[in-house]
Amino acid sequence: VLLADDLVFNMIPLEQILSNEYHLRCDKASNGCEFLQMYLENMQKTCCNVRYRILLTDINMPQMDGVEASEQIFAEQKRLRAINPSLPEVMIVAITAHETKQMIMKCSQVGIKDCLFKPVQPHQLKFIIDYHNNQEKLMQIEEEVPE
Repeated sequence: VLLADDLVFNMIPLEQILSNEYHLRCDKASNGCEFLQMYLENMQKTCCNVRYRILLTDINMPQMDGVEASEQIFAEQKRLRAINPSLPEVMIVAITAHETKQMIMKCSQVGIKDCLFKPVQPHQLKFIIDYHNNQEKLMQIEEEVPE
């Protein structure tokens, strides 16, 4: 999991939920540029099968906001999936303090499907992670079933 937020105290509870509930390792970025760079570096790994599948990003960050970084990540993923269609899709979840229709629409327009509002409640994050994991399992079953 890759987590981006410019305020460390926002990351700590999310990291604890991901670690304690799911035993997931969490890499952290403090701004949108770092978030994008860490994702791009992770996608270049060829030595192991440890690629980010879930990205959590604050929307309002310095240097580059979470929406712009997500838009670039989705563009890069589209390019990579054209080369390698078996590459799993990444899920980006926006985290924001601004619970407005405009913010939700802005996120949706770039491909962000889920939006959590601060302070993030553990059950909300758990619901999204569980939903994503179930979707992945369904896709794997579909790939295994002969036509």
